[in-house]
Amino acid sequence: MAAATAGHAGFHARPGHEALTGIHHHALATGFARGFLIAAAIMLLALIITAATIRIRRADLAGVNPI
Repeated sequence: MAAATAGHAGFHARPGHEALTGIHHHALATGFARGFLIAAAIMLLALIITAATIRIRRADLAGVNPI
């Protein structure tokens, strides 16, 4: 009965191999995209923290002789 109802609603009761493959590929691509987005955000945050905490002043370099 559920399969007949799903068929009338425009949904397949059991998707075929091609549909499942497409769903899996889409899920994998979405996961990778979100992972790269999170990694980029973490790298940007690390860059901001590094730029804010590492400060070199001219007074700190006063006694250094470059070669």
